[in-house]
Amino acid sequence: MAALLRDTRQRRAIRAALAGASGPLTSNQIYLIARHGLPKLSNVTVYRVLHAMESEGLIAVVVVPGESPHYELSREHHHHFFCRICRRIFDIPCDGHKRTRISAPLFKVEEHQVVLLGRCVDCAQAA
Repeated sequence: MAALLRDTRQRRAIRAALAGASGPLTSNQIYLIARHGLPKLSNVTVYRVLHAMESEGLIAVVVVPGESPHYELSREHHHHFFCRICRRIFDIPCDGHKRTRISAPLFKVEEHQVVLLGRCVDCAQAA
């Protein structure tokens, strides 16, 4: 188990940026939000802290094919919807099961991630 890092100003600013977000954020979005309170914050520090927080299980990485990784605070299991037009990611609740019910006898399934792709309601109406 990795040693827990100190609760630094940088770490608190990054956690606050994630906590205040309406959805998952890229590392650059986190950097832009967190540096408001910490003007000397660097992108390298954001990457380092995000990596440590992921290793500690405090944040989850949302992977959308062809996009930069997005990050969110760890919480109940859920899925995501990615709008191809506005590029926002929305949370979609699910039944809360972290393991699939699909039989995979040659594999040990530890988790799954579902990302639906399409147009959000705002972008679909604008088209």
